Amino acid sequence: MKSIQSKFLIVVISVVLLIALTTTIISFVYTSSILDKDADIITESVARAEALKINRELRDVEYTVEAMRNYVDSTIGDDVDKIKDESYLTEYNYALIEAFSAAANNATGILSHFIRYDSEICNNTELGFYYTRKSGNAVFESSQLSAVEVWESSPWYTVPHTTGVPAWLEPYSVEVLERKMISYV
Repeated sequence: MKSIQSKFLIVVISVVLLIALTTTIISFVYTSSILDKDADIITESVARAEALKINRELRDVEYTVEAMRNYVDSTIGDDVDKIKDESYLTEYNYALIEAFSAAANNATGILSHFIRYDSEICNNTELGFYYTRKSGNAVFESSQLSAVEVWESSPWYTVPHTTGVPAWLEPYSVEVLERKMISYV
């Protein structure tokens, strides 16, 4: 009789263990499936939010560049001979520094802003400005302008000068900022 009870007990315990193991495996597979779906949804949501943020920053940069272009057009207009006058150009350069800095401070995606005067229009190509915002710093600092030979062969000058329209440039390294960046010029 003890033998039948022992065998029955072993069968019952085996069935209970088998049911517990089966339930554990099914729960694990089901839970993994749910977690994978949730992870995909969360990842996609975060990616969409970041894409919207990046697009907004890029649009802010485009709008700011367009606003500055309109500012220059409205202050110089068709009378480009004005900037051939050295004293006018010096005053105008200070006004542009103020206007560009104010505009750039309102667009978080802008890390630098500058003006270089075209040698075909202006006698003083050394005048101009270049301001940068270092990583983690909200304030723009004055930086050294590159030599005329360098900027006249740079894409940020040649592309809009040749095409006559604003353009996004391919990524490039900027030593002053110690990072890679893109430019809208």
